[in-house]
Amino acid sequence: MIHLANIMIVTDDVSLGSSLQSKLQRHRYLARIVKAQAEAVTLAATSGPDILLLGEQIEAGDPFTLADRLRDQPETADISVCLILHAASADLQSRALACGMADVLVLPVSETKLMARLKPLVRLASMRVELQMRLQAALQLGVTVPPMPAEPQGRDRILLIGTDSERLERHLPQAQLSRVADPYQAEIALEAENFEAVIALVDSDPASFFDLCLQTRNNPRLFNLPLLLIANPAAIDEETAFRHAVTGYFQDPADPRQLGTLIRFLIDRHRQRWALSSALGRAALPALKDIATGAFSRAFLDAYLDARVAYATAKGRPLAIAFFRVPQVENIRQRFGDAPADHLRLQVAQWITRLLRVEDLTARYEENEFCVLLPGTPASEAGVTINRIAGVIAYTDFAVRDVYEAVKVWVQVGSGELREGDSAASLVERARQAIIG
Repeated sequence: MIHLANIMIVTDDVSLGSSLQSKLQRHRYLARIVKAQAEAVTLAATSGPDILLLGEQIEAGDPFTLADRLRDQPETADISVCLILHAASADLQSRALACGMADVLVLPVSETKLMARLKPLVRLASMRVELQMRLQAALQLGVTVPPMPAEPQGRDRILLIGTDSERLERHLPQAQLSRVADPYQAEIALEAENFEAVIALVDSDPASFFDLCLQTRNNPRLFNLPLLLIANPAAIDEETAFRHAVTGYFQDPADPRQLGTLIRFLIDRHRQRWALSSALGRAALPALKDIATGAFSRAFLDAYLDARVAYATAKGRPLAIAFFRVPQVENIRQRFGDAPADHLRLQVAQWITRLLRVEDLTARYEENEFCVLLPGTPASEAGVTINRIAGVIAYTDFAVRDVYEAVKVWVQVGSGELREGDSAASLVERARQAIIG
């Protein structure tokens, strides 16, 4: 059965385990309950869950000891660990941060909030898997990707929004802070600078802040940016805030220690995501690419695809594949020659890649045809992505070298989703058979 993530719930609190499991299963997550610490360590190493949710009560152990043991094992060191608390505790939250946990959630936690906090961690897990898949495929082709040097970590760059936001400054003494009065000014600031988190103080109608959230989530450069809201509960409640894509919510006035701890969790996560993005970019060496288009080569795709399909099948994960065929390239070749045709094909390849996540893969499959792999993506989401790419290309006027007129392009698209019993060859064949003009 296909599921979107594998979550291990570690607690001997039957009520908590059952509640979390039910919420996760409703969102197509595989959720397994483990009661004892020793069993959790063993299963985490053998089954490779994306996330561990740790309750305060664990048979023959405790969440902090378990987190330390997981960090000490190479097989489990990168698994995101979240602590579930029955009541807010700045001391326990700080302790969770100190032992390398990825997040802390305080009960009661709604499904909306739970999924909002877990989805970024699921994506981190997907990016780690994708990086390993690409490194293994490179090795098959005799290409070794050098390790990426550690990047120096500077001060946290945080944007504060609100006319009264200066009162937060003393609670964030180590951060590099910028302040704006309202979301409209924040939009300008976010385009001009790179921030690692946004904190907004909202004391009245939150509509303009929610508009900023929407714009940020639709911006490829910013859609993972942590957005925290501090609000009067009479103006906005937590559930409404999370439904509008915030990352964290505090009632005003926020507890300074809890605010500082959550900011630390979220910025650390944001930096991990950027580090993985950089590593994926670094793994795209020229030796693995098609010289004419900058996409991955057919040889790399062939080395990569079997392992990617095998992994998705074994783990029960969704995997979507799409093909984009560009007939106009040959029309341009006939009218204007090889160089303009090659330039058009290069531009189309660049547009396809830019409209994808960094963990998605674009490869040149045939002369004027590209293959796109969307790991961890169910068919419904893949369809949105594929249609968006086709639409953007159709509405773009391409400026082609030595062609003194705007060139309009349409793409023929075919797609497929991994099914039970599929091989890489059968998945590719079904997607290509679906290509339509």
